[in-house]
Amino acid sequence: MEATVATSQRRTAMTAAAWWQAGIIGLLLLLLFRHELYRLLRIWSSDGNWSHGFVVPLFSLYFLHAHRDRLAAAPVRTNPLGLLILLGGMAAFFAAFTFLKFDVLRPISLVVCIFGAALFLCGARVMSVLWLPILYLLFAIPVPDRIYVAMTMPLKLLAAAAATVMLNLIPGVQAENAGVTIEMAYKGAVLQPLNVADACSGMRVLIGLCALGVAITYLADRPLWQRLTMVAFCVPIAVFTNLVRVTTTGVFHVFGLEAFASGAGHAGWGIVMYSLALGLFFLLSWVLSNLFVEQPQAGWSPGD
Repeated sequence: MEATVATSQRRTAMTAAAWWQAGIIGLLLLLLFRHELYRLLRIWSSDGNWSHGFVVPLFSLYFLHAHRDRLAAAPVRTNPLGLLILLGGMAAFFAAFTFLKFDVLRPISLVVCIFGAALFLCGARVMSVLWLPILYLLFAIPVPDRIYVAMTMPLKLLAAAAATVMLNLIPGVQAENAGVTIEMAYKGAVLQPLNVADACSGMRVLIGLCALGVAITYLADRPLWQRLTMVAFCVPIAVFTNLVRVTTTGVFHVFGLEAFASGAGHAGWGIVMYSLALGLFFLLSWVLSNLFVEQPQAGWSPGD
């Protein structure tokens, strides 16, 4: 009995010390990354491609809340490897801020510092729960413009080519694509070319759906293969949804429904397409849940 009480007292004291250390390290990280955090908030509020950044930290906090019982049961032990990761993250931040001039490395180094601090203060058992909520913050980090353009260009080319094929199936429509531009004619009348802009590349849907897919599969009580399948299908679902969006935009353009092909109507149609992507994702979830039905095993008897 006395040994149990002593162990509980040591655990309480160790936990209290860990909270103090976490508070001090957290304050230091806040001071070090304060300008970077302000920059992220400014990007999230001004760039629609990264407006989901406000929601990502909330998902991470919800992950912790959903697994609070596992966190409470995990033993807290200091891990020196975490200190090395923390110092490495700080070094990467200073390098990105001074001579590398690589903006995206600065917020990534913040996530690395959080990961290292958690591992240093709590140990590997706690990190078995914390690793994904921390790494999930990477979904909120904006990609540099030059990398973003390089990523969107193949998607735009694919959308333009696929939309051209679909538009040619409409009687009276003749469509050809030159890169990301679709040239169309309807019953001999040449129409204004349709350009697949960055907003129609599908990257926004792709990133948002991948973030949501990881969140759902992390919280779902499923076999590992089903979780991996759902995450892997986020990419083709997002690409397919964007192909539908570009094709329907072309149809609106052909038949003079410009209110849906540009402006607020086009943005509203994008929301409909995002809803379609979510619907396909949940349909995949339902199919995987009902693909295999476990049959109860019959009881064994000596006469069998």
